[in-house]
Amino acid sequence: FILLRRRTWLYPTDQEVREYQFRMVRGALFANTLVCLPTGLGKTLIAAVVILNFYRWFPDGKLVFTAPTKPLVEQQHRACLEKTHIPKGETTVLTAGRAKRGDEAGSAAAESRRELWSSRRVFFCTPQILDNDIANGVCPRDKLVLIVVDECHRVTGNAAPVAALTELRRTGLAVRVVGLSATPGKNAEAVQEVVRHLGVSRVEFRSDEDPDVSPHVHNKQVRLGGWEVGG
Repeated sequence: FILLRRRTWLYPTDQEVREYQFRMVRGALFANTLVCLPTGLGKTLIAAVVILNFYRWFPDGKLVFTAPTKPLVEQQHRACLEKTHIPKGETTVLTAGRAKRGDEAGSAAAESRRELWSSRRVFFCTPQILDNDIANGVCPRDKLVLIVVDECHRVTGNAAPVAALTELRRTGLAVRVVGLSATPGKNAEAVQEVVRHLGVSRVEFRSDEDPDVSPHVHNKQVRLGGWEVGG
């Protein structure tokens, strides 16, 4: 039954099916992928559909969606629940303890997250939490099957989750990685660094001028106002 599920994949049809999103999902399901789309054109839907299918394919697997700030983590959690209908009890937003690592409050927070890693399947957190939980052994790394990295243009230098991704590759664990960004880098070198850190083999790039995207771009209205400047 599980093998049969892995031979098929789902795509939501209860909303407009956009060809570019469909193609990006199909690519990201089977290769580590950098998804580059202008803001407002559906990167979260792409990530949510990939999450839904890995949730079906790997009943014992752990799936992670990272975003750079707590408000954005919570926003993506709500959006993915709405788009995938994965039971809320199977998901969680991981939060860090306020105290420094090593003291009682920090240890309590880590232990609480250890329990969540054991009981839940889909996790939403900042990259720093993923880095820390893998480094500390709180995250069961051998069960990770998917990591989505939102705002992945930040994945440069030693920024989180570079350490987590590097450690997973070092230990030979096969984890699907999907990066999301509207602006993957200011130049070719910056983009290549992101590609290297994420370990992606596929880049899906669309601008708002591409023929399969432009029909879905809303016209922007700019209002100009004038004011008198006193002499």
